[in-house]
Amino acid sequence: MKNRHTIFTTVLFLIGCFGLLAPKAFGVVPPPDGGYPGFNTAEGQNALFGLTTGIGNTAVGWFSLFSNTDGSFNTAVGAGALLFNIGNQTSGQGSGNTAVGIAALLNNTTGADNTATGTNALLNNTTGNANTASGTAALFLNTTGSSNIAIGRSALLSNTSGNFNIAIGEGAGSAITNAFNCIAIGHQGANVNQSCFIGNVRSALVAPDAMPVLIDSAGKLGTTSGSSRGFKEEIKPMNQASEAILALKPVTFQQENRGVELQIGRTRKSDCPTAERVSNHSRATGQRDPCTDCHCERTGRPNPEGARAD
Repeated sequence: MKNRHTIFTTVLFLIGCFGLLAPKAFGVVPPPDGGYPGFNTAEGQNALFGLTTGIGNTAVGWFSLFSNTDGSFNTAVGAGALLFNIGNQTSGQGSGNTAVGIAALLNNTTGADNTATGTNALLNNTTGNANTASGTAALFLNTTGSSNIAIGRSALLSNTSGNFNIAIGEGAGSAITNAFNCIAIGHQGANVNQSCFIGNVRSALVAPDAMPVLIDSAGKLGTTSGSSRGFKEEIKPMNQASEAILALKPVTFQQENRGVELQIGRTRKSDCPTAERVSNHSRATGQRDPCTDCHCERTGRPNPEGARAD
């Protein structure tokens, strides 16, 4: 944190040196006012009213950065923006905030590196850090939550202490209060850690050439199927191993959902051979029952190795 402030101070010093070398005549008349010691700029009633040692702050608007004393490198544009921010240069608290809009980050005291754009955005934030809120009342109730991103009016509205959440769309993520690592896109989401909700996907019609979306172990989404030749080795014909399947006569049936292994109250239509026909044919030909190696319709799950269900 100190290194960051050192860099900012150096930049401001260079800008100040440039100002000393610049022509004395202003390009606008009357010349701009509002410049104060410590590279601070204030314009508006009681803007930067309580400033003591803070540097590099910009306050434009009624009571903007009103309470700031030692906070530095804050930008507040709008009535009441960052009104209660205090700050501490040594720890970096209450510094590096950007608030644009009426009452944006109004209650922030020591939170740092927050960006609030829009009326009442991050209004109740006090100590939360590194939040980004874009839209009226985005992250409105957030107090201590950090590293959240809310884009859209009232996005992540109810989040108070949750961290690392992302919400995009009006009212997106409104069900999240204190969960972490949640994603809500066009959806209210849920207060469940490490969850993802995307609206207007389920039951939406797609073109006939649609492909299934897969997720690999790294969390990457794609449409490449694991059945591609590029993912297999030693590809060769099944020969006699496939005869038991090829000799079967598929039938159409409605499967009854009895027992705890199937969802109650639903039936499933299938166009495949019955389990009994597979087993009987395998006995007659002396070949291995192919259902022992696949997701068998008899149980709805893979059979244990070597087990048979007749």
